[in-house]
Amino acid sequence: MVTKYGYVEEKSLFLPEKIKFAVNNCILISILIPIYNFNGIKLVTDLHRQGFNLGVPFEIIVADDHSPNPVEAHEQINELAYAKYVYLPRNMGRAGSRNWLAQKAQFPFLLFIDGDMGVDNPNFLKNYLEVLADNRVVCGGHFYASQRPEPKYRLHWIYGRNREVRPAAERNKSPFGGFMPSNFVIPKPVFDAIRFDDSIKGYGHEDTLFGEMLKKLKMEGGQPELLHVDNGLVHLGLSTNEEFMDKVDTAVKNLVFLEKKYPYKLTTLQQTAAKFKFLSPFFRSVPSPFLRKRIISGHNLRLLDLYKLVRYFENVKA
Repeated sequence: MVTKYGYVEEKSLFLPEKIKFAVNNCILISILIPIYNFNGIKLVTDLHRQGFNLGVPFEIIVADDHSPNPVEAHEQINELAYAKYVYLPRNMGRAGSRNWLAQKAQFPFLLFIDGDMGVDNPNFLKNYLEVLADNRVVCGGHFYASQRPEPKYRLHWIYGRNREVRPAAERNKSPFGGFMPSNFVIPKPVFDAIRFDDSIKGYGHEDTLFGEMLKKLKMEGGQPELLHVDNGLVHLGLSTNEEFMDKVDTAVKNLVFLEKKYPYKLTTLQQTAAKFKFLSPFFRSVPSPFLRKRIISGHNLRLLDLYKLVRYFENVKA
């Protein structure tokens, strides 16, 4: 059954006759785009154009994770050859929507791209095709525009440029710890062996866990390799200062949740908290709402580090 926003019954999502490529001796790639409250039309059309120019077998599947105000223009994606847009009937979260997309993918290589990214490189797909292998996961990374945004978006922009963006040479020094899900390719059998933990709700640290699971898989079986390359996408979907701080709160809560479920303590926040555990009563006494206001108004990353510690110890106690 088709609705206004493109949700259909799963059994009729992808018809066999839709894929008519000659696939012998070719790399087949599924481009999987989870999206939420963002217009991904340009991203999809740019990737679609690159795929056709390269002449490679590909499909594009876009899953809107039940956005409260879906972009009606996304219906145009269904008019593109080898492309499909689906409005999910419920919100599955960042982990769940990626798992759903992987389940629907037909091809052996899965290229995951967050829906609020933009293609800045005309050779983006070509660069990936040159390094793909059956036992290799490849992370391309992302970056932020150099132009300063208006003040209400500035905290996310400052944090991203100073804390997230690193060249591939640096990321490869600790490849599994540097895993980011915004732009990466993974062989489907490798993904199916671990998947994202969809018990993680909201924003934050599903990537931390996925990187550790990849590392564990490699230690147990000798593969896969995790390779970082400089094949970045531009991060367009900046959160407002308030939204960004809400995501910080959710991410810290998720981290404490994961600590109870898995024996991993890999983040800088966890390591710092362990080092200063004896000061936990002090951190719990710091008024987090006051810190939050100061961070939003001043965009101070050192205060943000302190805020994360405060919120961490608050959640551990709870």
